[in-house]
Amino acid sequence: MNKKMSNNYSKIDQAIIILSFIYQKDNDKFQEIMSDISLNYNQKKQIIDQINTHSFYDTTLINETIETFCADMSVTEIVSHDAITTIKQLLDTEHVSTRSSTTTLSPLDHCDISALIPFLETNSPIIKGLICNSVSNDKFKDLLAQLPAKKISGYLESFHDISPVSQRYLMSFSQFVSSKINTKSSSNLLQEKLHKLVAVIERMGKKRYQQVCDTEPRFNLFKRVKPYCLESNDIGLFNENDQKYILDELQNKKILTPYLYSLDQSTRNKVITRLSTRQQAILKEEMSIYENTKNKEATVDQESIELQAITLMRILQKKGKISSEIKNMAHIDPMTLKINMVKAEYSETNSETNAGNGAAQ
Repeated sequence: MNKKMSNNYSKIDQAIIILSFIYQKDNDKFQEIMSDISLNYNQKKQIIDQINTHSFYDTTLINETIETFCADMSVTEIVSHDAITTIKQLLDTEHVSTRSSTTTLSPLDHCDISALIPFLETNSPIIKGLICNSVSNDKFKDLLAQLPAKKISGYLESFHDISPVSQRYLMSFSQFVSSKINTKSSSNLLQEKLHKLVAVIERMGKKRYQQVCDTEPRFNLFKRVKPYCLESNDIGLFNENDQKYILDELQNKKILTPYLYSLDQSTRNKVITRLSTRQQAILKEEMSIYENTKNKEATVDQESIELQAITLMRILQKKGKISSEIKNMAHIDPMTLKINMVKAEYSETNSETNAGNGAAQ
């Protein structure tokens, strides 16, 4: 560079001035140059500190810098083909090596896309950008392929806007995100497992359930999920329209009368009002006949009727015909569910300890 330049300014200042000049002349070229520059954390910090220190530059320095830059650009010998080839090879080697080491070791490469996308969707563009920079090219391509077309540009923008400070930082970040996703997946697995257990208990019936609890009292998991199991009287938890729909479906299956007979008096009186006056009159007569018949002949399996009704309500929930949130473990936040299970276990432990202390006394 020109020797006339003040010693108070460094080559960093000259580079900033030249880049500013290019920005004014051709913004696309400026963006291209900036995307090709590869700097480590200390180099970036040094440039930022320099910009913060020198918000304005002396006119003489600016003119001298641009003049020298233009003069150098006219001397084509300084940009030899050998130099260009060497630079290109070095950059290509560094790029491939860096990208390869990142993608081979990134824990996020082992995360399922179906778990990764929901995590990305609930986080900021910065997190999206870091994750997109962390995964391998193939994983990034698979990720974009699973996104709706209108969202792809946002992810590409986040990817472009973020420049990780180092590979070590990316690795630590990837491990952190991977552990969060795996923790959430593990909570979802617990939810699925308990959801299946609820279905099993509901199909057992009250007698069988009690037999299992009496046979193995230490199997407290049954007791912990019991509050999530539907029972006959839980029809009262649904809204009026849902209650009416359930009653109509039970009537279609010819089990409405015995089902109503299984309910406690208050619930029965409440849900019957959802029917028309004519239906109510017919039902009261049918229930009177049913009660007399039941007392004389033990031909009706009341527990079987209750199980059919509970199964029907679950089917209607699954189809979206009635509210799916009533006693449905699938609608409970996995972490909240896990906390509830821990609290229930702690409560049971305290109860057993207190019972043991009482017996000892």
